Amino acid sequence: MTRRFALYALLAGLFFSTSTVSGQESAPAFKEGDYWKFEYKMSGGASVSNNLPPGTYTIVYQNGKLLIEGSDTAKAGLDIFGLAVPGLTSQPWYRFPIEVGNTWDLQQKLGGSGKSFVRYSDFAVEKADKITVSSGSFDVVKLTRTTRQTIGSNTSRSETVYYYSPATKSAIKANYSGTNGEVGEINLIEYGNKP
Repeated sequence: MTRRFALYALLAGLFFSTSTVSGQESAPAFKEGDYWKFEYKMSGGASVSNNLPPGTYTIVYQNGKLLIEGSDTAKAGLDIFGLAVPGLTSQPWYRFPIEVGNTWDLQQKLGGSGKSFVRYSDFAVEKADKITVSSGSFDVVKLTRTTRQTIGSNTSRSETVYYYSPATKSAIKANYSGTNGEVGEINLIEYGNKP
């Protein structure tokens, strides 16, 4: 598995909605100026990557769209942070309402560098919980995504655990691990609205 996929998987899962965890969470409604600042870390695995480099990234809701701030941000980042902020990508990562015990799957036909493949992802909403990150303590829903794909003779698998907070309309934390030794983490370090 490439680090690019690892970054996609990690960032793609960070956002939801409502103010308390009820066990059934509705799709988020964003306001002009909403923003989320994430710290992204990735290590191990493939030595060559087209991923976003580890660092701090801000996603903003502007003119009816969710965007990663900065004109030099790679398209890969949209997929990664799409799971953090529902609606950032066109992929239907989340199925709302999110309810503990729900499961679903997603198949994506992907390609690049002259190769095409299908990525299979299984999602499971495991439990309501409370966790603390640098931006505060939050009631969350734990969502696990397991992914497998085969490119040529190489099959890779990964698991990403997202902690979605209705209060922030996003995942506040995600942990990623892949079969090629990749490990990654996303943490929400700031969020709010700047009209």
